[in-house]
Order: sequence, then C-alpha cells, then structure tokens
Amino acid sequence: EVAEVNTSWLPMHHDMGLIGCLTFPITYGLDITLMNPTTFLARPIRYLEALSGKASIMSGPNFGYQFCVDRLTQKDVAGLDLSKIVAATSGSEMIRPETMNAFCDLMAPSGFKREMLMPCYGMAEATLAVTFFSDNAGLGTKAVPQKSGFVLEEQEVVNVGICVPDTEVKIVDAAERTLDQDELGHIYVKGPAVFSGYFNDEDETAASMESEWLKTGDLGFISGDDLYIAGRSKEILVIRGENIMPHEVEWLAEEARGQGTGGERTAAFSISQEGAGEEISLVVETNEKDDGKLSELDRAIKSRIGRAMSLPVADLVFVKRGSIPRTTSGKIQRSKIKQQYLDGTLTRIEWTAVSG
Repeated sequence: EVAEVNTSWLPMHHDMGLIGCLTFPITYGLDITLMNPTTFLARPIRYLEALSGKASIMSGPNFGYQFCVDRLTQKDVAGLDLSKIVAATSGSEMIRPETMNAFCDLMAPSGFKREMLMPCYGMAEATLAVTFFSDNAGLGTKAVPQKSGFVLEEQEVVNVGICVPDTEVKIVDAAERTLDQDELGHIYVKGPAVFSGYFNDEDETAASMESEWLKTGDLGFISGDDLYIAGRSKEILVIRGENIMPHEVEWLAEEARGQGTGGERTAAFSISQEGAGEEISLVVETNEKDDGKLSELDRAIKSRIGRAMSLPVADLVFVKRGSIPRTTSGKIQRSKIKQQYLDGTLTRIEWTAVSG
C-alpha cells in the first residue's frame, strides 16, 4: 500500500522530526500530520488515534514505542484501526527487540501488522538516513559476534537494513583495517549526503573523517547486505578489563523497574574508584519520592545488573525526570551527565535507604 500521510509527534529540533517527518514527506508530496510532543507524552493514545484508518507512516525512537507499551493497554487501542499503517520506522537510538515485539503484541487487536516495522540507522552528519530495513519480514535480529573482543551477553541486536542509494558502509578494526562479514567493529559511512565537516571546527572534523569516510562512533557488523548496530564505541565502559556496552546496563536497569516508565531514562558510565579501577555508575530518572519505594528500586536495579553481568554498581543516583541531557536526535549524552556527576552539578534526589 502507498503512503498518503506522514504522522509525527517528534519536535522539529529532532533530526528525525525535521528531515524524516517534515522534509521527506514534503519532497514526496505526502500529507503531514504533526502533533505537539507534549501532547504525545501526556496522552500517547492521541497519536495512535491520528494514525487510525489512514495509510500513514509513523516514526519515532525506541523510546516512543516503549512509551506506548508502558502507558497503554490492549483495551485502550482495541477501537483503533491501524491496519493501514504503511511503515513504522524506528531510529535515533538503539532499537530494543523486546520493545518492538511488545509494541506489535499490544497493537495486534487494532490490526497493526508486524511486517510494517522498519528499523533504520542514520545521523545528522549523513543528512539523516544511512540504512533502512524493509523486506516486509518483520523484525530481523542476530546475535552479536562474540569473537570481537567485546564482552556482551548473548545479545540480539536489530537489523537496520541496507544502505540508501549511493551510500556505503564498512566495518573496520582499531587499525582501520576493513573487517569481513559478521565481525564486530567500528562503522564508517561514505556517500553524497555525508557532510564535509563541522562548522569552524577543524580539529573535530579531522578526528571524525578518514578521507571521504565518516567515523560514526558506532559499533556494528555486516551480515549479507544488512547492517546491525551493537552500540557506541566512544562510550564503551572498561570494567575489570572487560568492554561493556553502556546501553546493556541501562536496559537492565529499565527492565528492573518494570512498566510505566517509558518517559524516564537511565545513563550508565564508569568512574575511577581508588584501588578498584573503573566501576559502573548509573543515573536513573524517576518521579518517585518515597524512601521505601526508592530503596526497593535501588535494590532491584543493582540486583538485576549483578545477576546478568556479574558486576556491581558502584553508585546509583536518582534524578528527576528530564534531568539526563540528550542530543537533538534524542540520544542520551552520557559524557555530559558524567561530567555533571563528577563536578557536583548533578541535582540528585535525596533519599534515605530503608531496609527491605
């Protein structure tokens, strides 16, 4: 089915909102339905109602799909008609298979088709789009190669598809040697939409480019013609000699606190502990204020991470919702929140531990 309208709640300062949800539909002559982001956050059902019965494209980061899963029930969406959705694109941040599967299950009574999911990969430096997954086979995942030297759980990561026209992707190691299929490494991108450099910043441009190739700062691998994203190389945590992906820690924390937290984020980073080397620190957004409930949450998160990764959390800090800084694409700025943590400018929620 051909799309007739692009329906979005993303703000215009968001790369996907500006390029993917405004410029793209204008270019291809689609109608556009825009919603204020605060309306989506207050009542996500309003966004789905705007999609109902229309041959529409819906878009959002993983966060947006998880927000719907956390805030809505099948009873809420049963009266909707999402059978005409042409594509449900997801990008801007790591895509969780669990989130996408939960969203499909939730929307099944409304006629949403699993094969309409369209994971994608892009960045502002590439004028957004790099790859799209669109074989109409539902969500594609694959286990991260374990021979890479990066220590991960048996993590399944999402297939974000093949390159858009005239764009190339390659995977390289630390010595910038091109790797073979199914080998995890650094993602480089080349194409006509890739920028020529950062404005008035020659040093950052030189650090980010290798001839015509953009060093994305992401880790991934190619299998067949498809790209799989495994994390951010610039934010890897080196804990006890092991390379840990911060999003792995963050996802475990989010799993531990359960449902109803789609709008609250977590940020993981490492800090140097005297005599103990680098250890995990975690900043967790919450609206909770009760000491007892915060104590329960603290224990649940530390226990979940400890069981899954056999690693302790050196420090867990609760902050108010919206405190963790994000980029214009909605990605967590871990280096910035770490700096706030180190220089003491992070506004913590003060609480007293209660015995469980």
